[in-house]
Amino acid sequence: MKKIFHPVSVIAAAIAVCALFVSSGCTTSLPEGFAIYLTEENISPSQMESLTGC
Repeated sequence: MKKIFHPVSVIAAAIAVCALFVSSGCTTSLPEGFAIYLTEENISPSQMESLTGC
């Protein structure tokens, strides 16, 4: 019985799909973003703005 998918073509297709996902990334045209800050102290969100320089 003949194989439908050759292993090399399956690997090549998987690499192509991964490259597509990596190159597209999570880009956005909006000027705002989302971040999670992990700090040692309990800093309030209002103080975070002055620390990040935004």
